[in-house]
Amino acid sequence: MIPRSSSPRGPDCASWQGYPSWDQVAAAGMSFGWTKATGGAWYVNPSLEYNWRSIKAAGLQRGAYAYAFESSGCALPGPGPEAEADFFCATLEPLGLETGDLLALDIEEGPSGPLGDWVLRWLQRVEQRLGWKPLVYTGKWFSDPHGFPQCPGLADYGLWLAAYTSVMPPPPAPWPVTAFWQYTADATVPGIDGPCDMSAFNGALDRLPLYGKPAGSAPPEAPPQPEPTPPQPEPVPPSGLPIYDPTYPAISQNDAWSCGPTTTRWMLYSIGRTPSEEWIESTMIAEGVANPDVGCTDKSGAGLADFVTRHYGYATGSNGLDATFDELAALAGTQPYGISGEVWYHWSGLRGFDGEKLLLANPASGWMGITQSLDRDQFARLGPWSYFWIDAQLAGAAAPPDPGPTPNPPNYAGIGSGLIEMMTAAGVTPAQSASSWIGGPPAEVETCYASDGSLFVWLLSLNTGFRFRPT
Repeated sequence: MIPRSSSPRGPDCASWQGYPSWDQVAAAGMSFGWTKATGGAWYVNPSLEYNWRSIKAAGLQRGAYAYAFESSGCALPGPGPEAEADFFCATLEPLGLETGDLLALDIEEGPSGPLGDWVLRWLQRVEQRLGWKPLVYTGKWFSDPHGFPQCPGLADYGLWLAAYTSVMPPPPAPWPVTAFWQYTADATVPGIDGPCDMSAFNGALDRLPLYGKPAGSAPPEAPPQPEPTPPQPEPVPPSGLPIYDPTYPAISQNDAWSCGPTTTRWMLYSIGRTPSEEWIESTMIAEGVANPDVGCTDKSGAGLADFVTRHYGYATGSNGLDATFDELAALAGTQPYGISGEVWYHWSGLRGFDGEKLLLANPASGWMGITQSLDRDQFARLGPWSYFWIDAQLAGAAAPPDPGPTPNPPNYAGIGSGLIEMMTAAGVTPAQSASSWIGGPPAEVETCYASDGSLFVWLLSLNTGFRFRPT
């Protein structure tokens, strides 16, 4: 049993605890601190960066956890363990990962049925990307009904057990030992507003870093990359309208606020333009089109449309906030469109319509239950809707009808060359395969009717001709 009074202890904080004073937490005798980092594949704790840096600065062992599924903004079962693990890693990596840093998956919510394999895949993905094993936060009340005992691979990862009891209970299967024990959600800690969760470490303080990033470790070595090439100017399309390819692959959104810039970038890429992510985001911020605190500053899309017009010269526009499902279904695939729902609070490229659903090039797959398509019920629930567009031609539009075999050229061997030259100059053709001759022998006058009804006459003795229009 962990003696709470003498074991290394530490709180864990989410967004609702605000911005704790981690110096006061350390002064109160704590040894470590956990912060929520992400939820599902869409939510980032707004106090993550502050907590991550402040816990370290206070001299505490720090840890970050991902809350599995986070269904408040994404319908179950979510986008999958790999997507959630990648989102967690991509959120933490820019903040820096140092020796002893702890990682964990908080799994206390999810769809019914076995989830052990889901958890194991998340753990393996994080280990593969970052180079060391994360822990699993859960309780027996959740792990047993969801089949964790039938997934022995979970025992390779440390257990952070949630059990609000007076003594630490035995670890649930398949774990042989408990690493951390969260024994209360009602602790009072100087420097933290309100009650907080409190955990004890099941071991001596010097063993705590063994569950974190090993000294001198690095993520698994990536395959060698080719030498970077100097930046090239963005290719300029030929004169006239750009060519639109609605099948251009979706571009991943890298942070919570940038759906508008990412959607605009996908729309531009789909017509052959290639702005960098850094340029389009920094320029939109500088021009007030987007803001990391609120996303797009104009929810109608007019700001995004104006941005494209200013920098690329294409005719663009937006519809306001009254798009209908049938209107978007008719527009889908004709040229680049970005759409947004006011409740959805997100921009996405509109790729096409399959007869039932709008097909999306979605840079935040899984946000509020939307992946790569949008049906009528979802549309009604997440509106009102707006859109903006870039005028472009549709790549692969219907080709002209096949003209069929090329006919044999007409045989005008029975018509003199003088008449043929006159008709050619007049833009007409002979209406008969042979001319008529007058006089002779030898014949003096050659005549032939043309396709417009006029009569062409050639006088051999004068080597000249005349055209008589029909009356």
